[in-house]
Order: sequence, then structure tokens, then C-alpha cells
Amino acid sequence: DPKETFVSLYHFIARHCKSQNAQPIQLDEAFELFYEGVSPYGPYWDHVLGYWKANTVLYLKKTAEFMGYPFSSEEQQQGVPENIVRLCSFENLSGLEVNKTGKHCDGKGNLEMENNIFFRKG
Repeated sequence: DPKETFVSLYHFIARHCKSQNAQPIQLDEAFELFYEGVSPYGPYWDHVLGYWKANTVLYLKKTAEFMGYPFSSEEQQQGVPENIVRLCSFENLSGLEVNKTGKHCDGKGNLEMENNIFFRKG
């Protein structure tokens, strides 16, 4: 969320300036700099784009290995990691009938909610 990122960064920098007895940058000026891509960690959208382009299958394999359950060569040849990524995708999960029309009960006071509230386009 770029708004949350900006606000957090602004407060962090303001606190740092205070600790150095320096005047913090004005909010509107800080926003313009952030909007233009000037920040200690580079342009926000470039940072996000790196995750957007991340190889999900690669990281699924690394996670499975870290947990002590690596995919076997047979599973990899059968495309199991790719199928898991596909099954866990937003497109697949949000398109399931149970998530379009089903309801969820949290078990505490029987609070019932429609499953579709967990999926929004954004």
C-alpha cells in the first residue's frame, strides 16, 4: 500500500531528523519527493514491481525445502509446484463457487460472514 509506505517512511524520517536536532521535511514536500520516486530505498513502484515479477514457483520450492519437505524430482516433472501456485492464485481462489456464495462461521459466537468479503479486486 503506497499510502501506508509513505506515511511510515515520513514518520521514520521525521523521528530521525528530531534525533539529529534537524528540522524535518514538510509533509507536502516529502509527498512530492516520494511521488517522484525519491526515497532512501528507491522508487516505490520499482520496489513493488520486483515482487510482482518474482518467480513464485521458485520461492514455493525454496519454502518447501526450508520446511523439510522438498519436492521430489518426480513431483517436479509432473508440474506439482506449478499446479500448487495455480491453485493458490487469487484468480483461482476468488473464482471458486464456495468463495463466491459460501459463508464462513468463525466458531466463536457463530459469527457468520460471506466468503466473498475475503476477496476484493484492487
